[in-house]
Amino acid sequence: MKKIQHVFKVGLLLSALIFVFGYSNNPPNGKTGAPAEGTCLDCHSPTNTGFDGEFEIIGLPDKLLPKTIYNVTARIKVTNGTPQKAGFQLVALDANNLNSGNLAAQGTTFIENSGGRTYVEHRPAQLVNNDFVEYNFEWFSPETAGKDSIIFYASSVLADGNGSTSNDQV
Repeated sequence: MKKIQHVFKVGLLLSALIFVFGYSNNPPNGKTGAPAEGTCLDCHSPTNTGFDGEFEIIGLPDKLLPKTIYNVTARIKVTNGTPQKAGFQLVALDANNLNSGNLAAQGTTFIENSGGRTYVEHRPAQLVNNDFVEYNFEWFSPETAGKDSIIFYASSVLADGNGSTSNDQV
């Protein structure tokens, strides 16, 4: 009986460690703020962090061309304080809230599919360097680009780097 209790306690501890440290390496899907989704606030809790920032999508022109590859950068800029890490998640949807175009990972980004949606996200969260963190990926525009509405939903986090989900700014 003692051996089973010990194995249970070790398993519980390992599960807790995976939960606490897992999101910096692989955020849960569906946290972009798109319709029927939450944001990073579902897991991260800001508590007087003293830092703030801006999220910017770079590489998309004012007028999209159909069936075109765009090299896109998700930039997280620190505007206040000294967070240690930053991460993001993004999805591109059409007017019917369905995937629009195709996403392709580069460098420290990763593609995840969940609930009929395709996400590009940090993998892992990166250290802030000179008040910036940038993630690069490709987006292949759909045949209807330039004719139909396409909305990019994204959420990002500035983290204090302590490995927990508290004291982070979304």
